[in-house]
Amino acid sequence: MKKLSEMENALGKASGQVERANGTVRRLEVENTKLRLEMEGAKLRAAESAASCQEASKKEKKTLMKFQSWEKQKALLQELVAEKRKLAQLLLEQEQAKDLRVQLEARWKQEEKATEELLNQVSSIRKERELHEASAKSKENTTKLKAETNLQKYKDDIKKLEIEISQLRLKIDSSKIATLKRGIDGSYANRLADVTNFPKES
Repeated sequence: MKKLSEMENALGKASGQVERANGTVRRLEVENTKLRLEMEGAKLRAAESAASCQEASKKEKKTLMKFQSWEKQKALLQELVAEKRKLAQLLLEQEQAKDLRVQLEARWKQEEKATEELLNQVSSIRKERELHEASAKSKENTTKLKAETNLQKYKDDIKKLEIEISQLRLKIDSSKIATLKRGIDGSYANRLADVTNFPKES
């Protein structure tokens, strides 16, 4: 009973660990979903930055082709400088987006690894609990079978003792009868026999 109690406590603790692990798995799944959404957003911003860079490059080429005079060149040059600043800003944002994507991917891989480890722990705990349950069931069956065997043995021993007691009683009765028959006073034996055969009151 003490062993079974300890097994039940261990199973209770294992069940608690399984519940906590399941909660952690659900939390990690939510975080993974959030990370995926953030990564998709980062990819979209990077694509937008790349498109803006291409558009700025096209504008730069068009600007260079529009130089017709020094005045126009001066105005276009100012526009070109502004576009280059925008291009530099967009390139910076693109690099930042790439860095963020790399960080998110690394974090997502770490979370995925942690989730896998937790799932393995949950599976191990479940297998251990099943083994404990099977062991407890086997011990219970063995104990029950042993008890039934002992009970049958005790019953057989009781029956043998009852038979021996009955045989001893028969021997004692036979010995008493023989003693009476060998009595010194025959008349006393006859009177005793008469008393024995005298009908008893109901």
